[in-house]
Amino acid sequence: MPISRSATERHEERTQLARLIEPTSLAADQLLPVLPPLAELLPYGGLRRGTVVAVSGSLRLALALAAGTTQAGCWAAAVGVPELGMVAAAETGVVLQHLALVPHPGRQWARVVATLLGGVDLVLARSPAAAGQSVRHQLATRARERGSVLVALGAWPHPDLSLHVSGGPWTGVEAGTGRLLGRRAHVVTTGRGAASRPHEARLWLPFRDGTVQPAT
Repeated sequence: MPISRSATERHEERTQLARLIEPTSLAADQLLPVLPPLAELLPYGGLRRGTVVAVSGSLRLALALAAGTTQAGCWAAAVGVPELGMVAAAETGVVLQHLALVPHPGRQWARVVATLLGGVDLVLARSPAAAGQSVRHQLATRARERGSVLVALGAWPHPDLSLHVSGGPWTGVEAGTGRLLGRRAHVVTTGRGAASRPHEARLWLPFRDGTVQPAT
């Protein structure tokens, strides 16, 4: 039965090949897209689902992460960020129809974030001082289990990815007069695993039209 044996061998080879390529395919499916200027900063070129991303130094950068998600037709939410302006969000590229806002969650902050992590692709949240490390650990576990991305403004214990922004002066203001046009910023990413090697870039946060652009 040489023909039958050859067919069986070919089937086994295809099965083994499928097992080898399956992790790569799954990894691609588990990424939330980001705006092109941010892709080079991230180890996978996007936001890996089920992770915590800590952003410090720039709300605009956090909005830019949400912009890529909403432009892809996914949903984002912001919790405990009352200063978040709808105009700035729209200028950055956020699709407002796919953005939910809970500016004042009060004592229900952790419950609100946990609920949104169960049904929203990306949750942008600022942790109150009263939220202890155990609560944050539970939320990180919730994000991992539900396949969402938690973007934390400010410090967060052991995030998967950290983006730190240090910016120069705003342009457009001279001798105390004029209109703010843009801000050139230095962004550095560090993290765990594939993100352990730092990446950095200079970006306009924002550019004169409110968008995020490379600062060459």
